[in-house]
Amino acid sequence: MRLFNFYYICRQNLSINFIPQISRVVIRRFLFFLTNILVICTFASENIVCAQTTVTSPKVMLDSAEYYLNRYKELSGQHDAFYGTQRAREEAVAPVKLVAKPRARIYFDGAAFLNNHQNYIGSGTSISDIRLGASGTYGKFEGMIDLGFAKNAISLKDVYIAYHFKENSVVELGHYPEPFGIDYMDSSSSVKFIDEGIVMQAFCPSRNLGLMYTGWNKVIWGAIGAFSDNDLSSRLNRFGNDGYALTGRFVLNPFRTDGNILHLGVAGTYRIPDSVKKEGESRSVSYGTTLGSMINSEEFVSAEVKDAKSTVKIAAEFIGAYQKVIFQGEYIHAATQRHNNLSPFKSNGFYTQVAFLAIGSDYKYDEAVARYALPAPGSLEFAVRWAHVNLDCPEAAIMGGIQNQLTLGCNYYWKPFLRMRLNYDMAHVKGLNTFNYVSARVMLLF
Repeated sequence: MRLFNFYYICRQNLSINFIPQISRVVIRRFLFFLTNILVICTFASENIVCAQTTVTSPKVMLDSAEYYLNRYKELSGQHDAFYGTQRAREEAVAPVKLVAKPRARIYFDGAAFLNNHQNYIGSGTSISDIRLGASGTYGKFEGMIDLGFAKNAISLKDVYIAYHFKENSVVELGHYPEPFGIDYMDSSSSVKFIDEGIVMQAFCPSRNLGLMYTGWNKVIWGAIGAFSDNDLSSRLNRFGNDGYALTGRFVLNPFRTDGNILHLGVAGTYRIPDSVKKEGESRSVSYGTTLGSMINSEEFVSAEVKDAKSTVKIAAEFIGAYQKVIFQGEYIHAATQRHNNLSPFKSNGFYTQVAFLAIGSDYKYDEAVARYALPAPGSLEFAVRWAHVNLDCPEAAIMGGIQNQLTLGCNYYWKPFLRMRLNYDMAHVKGLNTFNYVSARVMLLF
């Protein structure tokens, strides 16, 4: 029995601090190897003696072999447990590394209007978006810098730093989309159509500087944050305090397995309008939407609400998927309160859309952002969307217009870095004409 304590006595005596860690590891492994050799030799010698001294030597040999085998397994298990724990400790104290990677994307767009009722609506091509940036992680920290260079101007896109308390709990600080509007929160490269739609354009806030917390579990998802309500690119010569916003989104998603998705959500935002450019001017809030073309940015439906005091927007959202078919819809109501006893301006909009994968696997759900996930490369998708925006408010004496729009889409997710879209749009503006156009987009993403 002394032989089997030899390894542990030596290991304990070699655990003193003045021996370097690497040397201790080498010596311990050598002692373990030496102990195994001694076990084998002892087993052989004792069984030879048994064979020479007794007629029951076969049974003695079997009992002895079983004993030594069990003892060897015990020693090996303790050895593996010891070094497994030591490896875990070494990994725990390993230095955290910064992992960074560049980002880039380019959108090539073209549109052809089939009926041109206005001379300034023309067909054409454009590079609608160029992005350059980088993203990275450092332990529980995550960050991104994303700048736009389209239309001969530099614009600030996603610029933020985030800290993950846990895998499903994160706080973000920076410039990024507020949690309001499903497709406006998502990347334009991930939505089902070339543009986010007239409802998103009319009512959803753009990227703003803010602080937001997001958390989720197996059933619910929630985000809440405080944001500025100003244009960071034009902060010179402004009068008054900056505007601000409190925005939140809550989602119930009890079913989110592949091909079986149910998502019910609500979102809301309370906003104080931004300061003015000229002293004595009243603050205002603007609503408006284009035809959805990346070639023409004319707003045929728009409303400017002057003497604005505050704005409240409420949204209800739905996502449901069964195998290769997915439904999505959203309703938004907005009300802007005004000074000087003026009647509030009220407006609303909604859209509903359906898509199906002609080629590809079942639709998936991204629980971290509470939206559907992007189809896999090689997928072919068809989609249809109907949208309505009403900016007419007779009580406030503001008639911004009513627009209805039908969009048909085809998406081909060719490669992870290459996607193509083809859309047909029919937009009807009340009191004006119906506009029909075909648009296409090629996206390169790196």
